[in-house]
Amino acid sequence: MNKYTDYLGIDISKETFDVVNQSGKHSSYENNTKGFFRFRKTIPQKAQCVMEATGSYHLRLAKYLYSKNIAVSVENPLRIKRFSQMKLHWNKTDKADARMISLYAQDQKVDLWKPAPEVIERSKDITQVVEQYIALRTGLKNKLDILKTKKASESLIENVTHQIELISESIKELQTESEEL
Repeated sequence: MNKYTDYLGIDISKETFDVVNQSGKHSSYENNTKGFFRFRKTIPQKAQCVMEATGSYHLRLAKYLYSKNIAVSVENPLRIKRFSQMKLHWNKTDKADARMISLYAQDQKVDLWKPAPEVIERSKDITQVVEQYIALRTGLKNKLDILKTKKASESLIENVTHQIELISESIKELQTESEEL
């Protein structure tokens, strides 16, 4: 027997999140602490809150619900997209997406979510920034080659060279921090 009596599908964005329960009732909240508190007051006793992993927008709400001992699941968006396609669902609104997430939770086994340890979160953040810095540095190195070929002004070449050096220093510092973690 299932221990949840309601599945709340949550479609979350930067500013707001929409919630649809399994009977189709829709509500919308601000994606901030005030909205989290308002939402929490409406959650039935044996409900499971289910949302997609949406970049970072879902994290604050997921952590909030987890801290309040509310059953929360964070699902891979691709799984929910494939489920929607299987159900021939093409309507793309926040309310419709929240409804589809609720249906997905009713139909599929969804595992409960818990936040990753702080050290893992910090390591992931550092890795992502280092990857962006490496891409930026590569772009600047390519641009520097072009500037040198075009015989651009020395001040422009020095400026780009300086930026490459600064980014390289930052990469080293972050890699050291990551290794220490």
